[in-house]
Amino acid sequence: AADAKRNLSDALDDLLSLEKPDVRKARRERAMRAFAALVDEATRKAPAPEAAAPKAPEIKVETPAAQSAAASPVEALRHKFGDPSFEGFPSIVQARKFMLENGFKPVEGLPENKQIEEAIEHAIVLAARDIAAIGTRKGNPSEAFDHLVRLYEKQPRLGSRTSTSVSEQAYSTPAPLAYVASQLAGIDKNKIVVEPTAGNAMLLIEADPKKARVNELNATRADALVAQGFNPSRADATLESTFADSKGKADVVIANPPFGAVREGGESKTFRVPGLNTTAIDYAIALNALE
Repeated sequence: AADAKRNLSDALDDLLSLEKPDVRKARRERAMRAFAALVDEATRKAPAPEAAAPKAPEIKVETPAAQSAAASPVEALRHKFGDPSFEGFPSIVQARKFMLENGFKPVEGLPENKQIEEAIEHAIVLAARDIAAIGTRKGNPSEAFDHLVRLYEKQPRLGSRTSTSVSEQAYSTPAPLAYVASQLAGIDKNKIVVEPTAGNAMLLIEADPKKARVNELNATRADALVAQGFNPSRADATLESTFADSKGKADVVIANPPFGAVREGGESKTFRVPGLNTTAIDYAIALNALE
């Protein structure tokens, strides 16, 4: 309205420039009063702006890491992700720098960036577990999901790939989707859960590590599972023997396994599982775990 008023005033000066001064002044004042009346009428008729939907209060996660954030770079990042004032890293470069500044020490002989990103994902899993626990305690999974979306928005893009991670199809489940899958599967601290390709345990953020039967072939991720209290096997999940000791003892099987065919010698490898031969590795892993 203020801009329109200024424009109208300028236009009137141009239009009335040839009028006698007293006539020009009267017409100008009349036009401005009419404009003010129109603005006032429009303001009265305009609908009141809708109230914004109340935003769920940020969850401030208080964990043991909050008291000793410097205990390890993973715990330091877990605590940072739990801080409502933290809006995320501008890029993966700043996230890697944070880990190194907080004491992360890469192992020689392995790609440094990939090692750091695995540690970052470990911290994200821990932060997601904290949020899921608060959601369970408050009986509000919807609020927990919203906060997991915010956690996902804070995390940097973990894009480093190695020949090993590509061959193992080590692609992780985003925290919000993992939580939805966990909720749909009915996972809680009382359930015995089997996870044949556990990774860093994102699909197990609501499970009790002591009651979960997990398997992970990758050594770095298996170590992260141990750090969270799991006792992983480190076997080939396509083999029936990997889950032999879990028969009849599980309430839930959940997994995000590698998918599709595995090429060997120019041909698709055939996996033999009870009652079926298949070239799809995800079928083999899922059926063995379910067996």
